[in-house]
Amino acid sequence: MFTLERMIDEHVCLYEKLAENAEKKSYVPPEGKVALPASYSKPEYEYLLSAIVSTYNSERFLRDCLDDLERQTIADKLEIIVVNSGSQENEEAIVREYQQSHNNIVYIKTEHREGVYAAWNWAVKAVRGKFITNANTDDRHREDALEIMAKTLLANPDVALVYGDQICTDTPNGTFANHHATEIAKRPEYSQGRLLFGCCVGS
Repeated sequence: MFTLERMIDEHVCLYEKLAENAEKKSYVPPEGKVALPASYSKPEYEYLLSAIVSTYNSERFLRDCLDDLERQTIADKLEIIVVNSGSQENEEAIVREYQQSHNNIVYIKTEHREGVYAAWNWAVKAVRGKFITNANTDDRHREDALEIMAKTLLANPDVALVYGDQICTDTPNGTFANHHATEIAKRPEYSQGRLLFGCCVGS
């Protein structure tokens, strides 16, 4: 989960530094935080959090994914943006059904198959939440997971990104409370350098 403005500012600075030192090939990204411009001000938001769900041929997971998000303890402050990236399955009918009873669900459909990051970018343009997270269709959360992360960002305005450990399971559409764990993915402490060479923050 992250706040878009700080992530943009920090990583623009990082990439500028990398460009300046491209020929040296020995640049180590700074571990310190990058200050926001003095003139920076945050806009008002309609939601505390926007969850981006990209779907492609994942009809079998989508209902439980949406149920999982709507069960979150901050569901009343949560926007769900589903991006259908040219799927050949029937995700659209499922989303339209859920929209009848949940006014926090936004549906975007692309004309052609796009990669997950291109799909996320479509959603980022539409978000109305202060914070943004992705929710893969086969991911399931503890019911207070998003609340814990959002409260952490609210309590620490100098922090741009939060994440947690993960439980891997072989139980399709299992819940956080009902699953068979096959692995615990312990995520390392964040650093800009580590993130450049791998997704240390998980999925």
